[in-house]
Amino acid sequence: MGRNGNKSIGKLNLIAAILLIAIVAARLLFVQFSDSITHKHYSDPVISSSLIRGTIYDRNGNILAIQAPDYGFRLNLIDAAPSFVASVISPHTASSALQVTNGIVLGETFFTLKEVPDSTKIAYLERLLVNFALDDQITIERIEERKYPSGRYTEDIVGKVDHYMEGISGIEKLLNNSLKATPKIGLSHIQGSNAVLTIDQSLQFAINSIGLLGKDGIEAAIMNKNGELLAFSGVVTDEILNNAVISTSSADSYLSFNPTFPNESFQNESKAIGTDSTYYIWAKSENDMEKELILQLLEDILVQQGRI
Repeated sequence: MGRNGNKSIGKLNLIAAILLIAIVAARLLFVQFSDSITHKHYSDPVISSSLIRGTIYDRNGNILAIQAPDYGFRLNLIDAAPSFVASVISPHTASSALQVTNGIVLGETFFTLKEVPDSTKIAYLERLLVNFALDDQITIERIEERKYPSGRYTEDIVGKVDHYMEGISGIEKLLNNSLKATPKIGLSHIQGSNAVLTIDQSLQFAINSIGLLGKDGIEAAIMNKNGELLAFSGVVTDEILNNAVISTSSADSYLSFNPTFPNESFQNESKAIGTDSTYYIWAKSENDMEKELILQLLEDILVQQGRI
C-alpha cells in the first residue's frame, strides 16, 4: 500500500509540472504573438525645447515687447589679445574696434552681430575664426532676448523680464503666467499668450516728450471716452496696470478684459475734450499753474496728431 501511495504522489507531481510548463509556454506564446503587446514600443517623450514668450502689442497692433534671437560672437578668451580679437570681429558688429576692446577688458563675453546672419554668413564667420586661429576661443552663438522697440517710452507700463524670461515689473510681471511659455510633453514648440494693451504708442511717445513730467509728483494721462488709458506718465500703480489690458490670446484661447478709468481721480478730475468728449486728459501737480500747462500740452498733442 505504501508503494502505491508514493506512485500516486509521483503522478500528481508530474501532472503539476506538466501544467506549469504548459502555462509558461502559453504565456510566452501570448507575449510573442499578441498584437496588443508587439505593437507597443517605448520611446522618449518629446519635451518642448523651443519656448517663446508671448508678444505685447499696443491697441493698434504695434509691438511693445517681443522675444527674438540675437546672433553674436561668444568669447572665451585664453591667450588672445583683446585688441587683436576686436580687429577681427568688430567689422561684423555694430561696435567699433575700440568699443569692442574696451568691452572685452571690462568683462563682456558676447558681441551682437550687426545683422541677422543666414547659413552662408555663419559659415563665412566660422572660417574667419579658423583662419585667425580663434575658433577655440570664439564661437558664433544664438541667444533669445526680450526686445522692447519703444524703449524707455513704454518701459514703466510694459515692464521688464529677467534672464530667465520671467516678468519682474509692469505688464510683464502682471501677465507673467499668461505670457510665459510652459513646456508640454508631445510638443516641441510652445508660445505663450499674446497681450493687447490700451496704450497708444504714438500718444505714449508724445506724452513722454513733455519735460515737466520728469519731475516728482507730476503725472499726466490721456484716455478715451471709455476711460481706457491711451498714454500715461507718472507712478505706475497696480490699478493702472490692471486697467491697461484689453485682451490676452493664444492659439486655443481668448480672454477679454474691461479696462476703464484706473480710479476715481482719473474719472472725476479729468477734462473732456473733442467732439462728444472723445478724449479725457488728466494731470496731477501741486502747482496749479503747472497742472494747467500740462493739460494744455496734452490737448496740443491731440490737435497735432489730428485726433481732435
